[in-house]
Amino acid sequence: MAVKPPVYVSRISKWVCGFSLALLLPLTSAQAQSVRVGVYHNPPKIFISPDGNITGIFGDLINAIADKQGWDIEVVPCSWEACLQLTQQGKIDLMPDVALSELRDTQLDFHQTPALYSWSQVYQNPTQNIQSLRDFEGKRIVVLAQSIQQSYLESALAGFGVNAKIILVDRYEEGFKLVEQGQADAVVSNHHFGNYTANTFNVDETPIIFLPSALYFTTAEGQNPALLATVDQQLQAWQADTQSFYYDTLKKWGGEPIISEVPRYVWWTLAASLVLLGLTLFAASRLRREVKQRKRRLAESESLRNTILDAVDACIYIKDLQFRYLYVNQAASKLFNRPAADIVGKKDEDLFDRETVKHLNEIDHQVIEKGERFAGEEVDTTRNNNLTTYFYSVKIPLRDAGNKIVGLCGISTDISEQRHFRDTIEKLSKYDALTALPNRSYFFEQLEKRLQNNAMRLMNAALIIINIDDFRSLNDTQGHRVGDLLLIAVTNTITSLCRPNDLAGRLVGDSFVIYVDELPTLYAQANSHVLDFADTLRKQLSRPFMLEQLEFQGSVCIGATIFNAHTTRAEEALKQAELALYQAKSVGRGTIRVFEPEMEVLATARSEMERGLRQAIERNEFILHYQPQIDRTDGIVGVEALVRWQHPQQGLTSPASFIPLAELTGLIVPLGKKVLHMACHQLALWHACPATQHLTIAVNVSAKEFFDDGFVDYVSHTLNETGAPPEKLELELTESQLMQDVDAAIKKMQSLKQKGIRLALDDFGTGYSSLSQIQQLPVDQLKIDAVFVRDLVFNRNDIAIVQTIINLGKALNLDVIAEGVETQAQRDVLAQLGCHKYQGFFYGKPEPAQTLTENLMVT
Repeated sequence: MAVKPPVYVSRISKWVCGFSLALLLPLTSAQAQSVRVGVYHNPPKIFISPDGNITGIFGDLINAIADKQGWDIEVVPCSWEACLQLTQQGKIDLMPDVALSELRDTQLDFHQTPALYSWSQVYQNPTQNIQSLRDFEGKRIVVLAQSIQQSYLESALAGFGVNAKIILVDRYEEGFKLVEQGQADAVVSNHHFGNYTANTFNVDETPIIFLPSALYFTTAEGQNPALLATVDQQLQAWQADTQSFYYDTLKKWGGEPIISEVPRYVWWTLAASLVLLGLTLFAASRLRREVKQRKRRLAESESLRNTILDAVDACIYIKDLQFRYLYVNQAASKLFNRPAADIVGKKDEDLFDRETVKHLNEIDHQVIEKGERFAGEEVDTTRNNNLTTYFYSVKIPLRDAGNKIVGLCGISTDISEQRHFRDTIEKLSKYDALTALPNRSYFFEQLEKRLQNNAMRLMNAALIIINIDDFRSLNDTQGHRVGDLLLIAVTNTITSLCRPNDLAGRLVGDSFVIYVDELPTLYAQANSHVLDFADTLRKQLSRPFMLEQLEFQGSVCIGATIFNAHTTRAEEALKQAELALYQAKSVGRGTIRVFEPEMEVLATARSEMERGLRQAIERNEFILHYQPQIDRTDGIVGVEALVRWQHPQQGLTSPASFIPLAELTGLIVPLGKKVLHMACHQLALWHACPATQHLTIAVNVSAKEFFDDGFVDYVSHTLNETGAPPEKLELELTESQLMQDVDAAIKKMQSLKQKGIRLALDDFGTGYSSLSQIQQLPVDQLKIDAVFVRDLVFNRNDIAIVQTIINLGKALNLDVIAEGVETQAQRDVLAQLGCHKYQGFFYGKPEPAQTLTENLMVT
């Protein structure tokens, strides 16, 4: 019966054959080679950029290799499962980001040098508290279909007897969305994707880490050896130079060469070797009893035994009852750097240092005197310049025919690298990879210990949260590499200002936290100390930082709380500091706030109002009032739709009390959809009546609504559903919101214009757009902001601004309407300046549609 070699043996042999074949391939053709590369969406490791090119860690690496080799890259977008199938069928030449497994090794070819290391991590909904696999009981867990993570998790849950529902998805992003929306409790992802999207989804990381693995480029079996050989040569050259493009790419995308767990073949090798050794010893025992008759067969058997045992990459040895070595294989000879004949007959005292011998003898006594099997770690401090070497050893007692122990047999495998990998994973689970500060979970674990130690001391302490202003904007404009440099610079500044006993950590993204203890017992003195420290932090973190070629000067907001370490828990202190930070950020950049009890009251009121706002949207408690828009003949030509909250207890509520909160919480998007639908429904009713069919309805659109991916489709769907004429719908956009991303705004506006919808620029004159930008915007109307109309009769500056806006509208062939008109004098000045459309209390307050309709029917 043929014995299948281990994965690593098969892989090496395939690679050697492929490399040899690659050397024989003709190199005379100068024509560029076309290479089909499969790309599935898994940022930051591999994905397709908006311009259609491959990007991410693997993307940058293959693009660099392609440039060097003159390859033409053909991008083949596909899901993870589809990419694997196409690669096996030979329809994809190279597929990046594939972990080696025994099954895949039989279907695909892999190169020799790993391109990247990774591991899997579990992320949870903030409402969950998952700390171990047993916490998965009854949970909904999202896993990438057909992934190693799926098979591992299913096996692990079955092994622990844990009942959990596995939800399969095609992309990690789908899983994170399900968890964020509460449709699942946790998601399994590679840590690269999890770290890269940390600020995108509202999920928390858990301490559950598993499946360290090496990642490769792969291709169909036997089809592209030259491609794999080229990839291998370039990876080896890059990885030999810590200043190479390879390490720059890892740093750019936030990756680091992480590790794999103890290879599965080690465990199989240990078990197989013990079986082989037992069989061989049994055969040798019988052969010695028949030595005269079967001497030749004995020699052949011993030769075969030695060949087998010497091929095992683990130290195999036999000791007698005095712990003298009777047999060692070739791996043991290499360990001691001496021939086997020089080792046989010696004891551990002759080969190891005193501390190592003490440990080995304790284990050997346990095996020989008690007849117990040992399986576990052994430590050797003798070699490698006094560096500790770790072995995983299995030792069993050897017995004669009378079941008497006559010695022991052992197999020891060097797992030093795996121990280092394990230590690295443990460190990464506690410390932030970029800043080396304690991460959120480990910081609060340490904080709880500090508070418990101080529980009997009547002393004050402080928790300070630092948040970088406009950090997202820096990332968006300068790239994540520059953003990372700022985070490192901020970290260095914070740690340099902390006292030795202070505890600093990175909460998440651009937020840092400092715990300060041993403050004065008097609150006023402690408060003064914290304010002085916070002010020093603010000043030092607001100084210019050199980020490569960019000199960046930003600012920070700081929230702090002072509390008694004897009575306050970490969670309570964090909540107070976050409330103070929220207050600081609401005031503006560079603000410091210390927690006061009133902040909690305000936060509770805000939370209550937010809950009420959500319920109001679900219960359709919002109505629209309409304010007339008048032309030069004082006739009503249109209206502006203004939302009101018909509160069950408080009655009609002004938008000024709830729109800012809706903007802050993101509820403005579902609320805006309701407003648009109600306005379009009314527009359809008015269009069906001859007396009102000439009216237009203007609807305000917030920035979050406008830049939402599905906004244009929703507007189109609403018009079709209600039957409202698109040419009578006018969407009002503020110039400041459009300037956030002018190019994206123009594309959306053009899509809306193609459907016949009118567009107006609201609050014009209060933003910061340039004339060249205004010319690009496909708008139909400019609205003069009420701030310029209020003092128009008396203020020459306001007259000049209004005149400029009117002239600009005429030059660009745009309608101009003035809002906030409250007096006849204001109307007359506007008319004299050339503005002939008006809106304001002078012509009418916002009123229900029925009232407005009745007035129009009368006239």
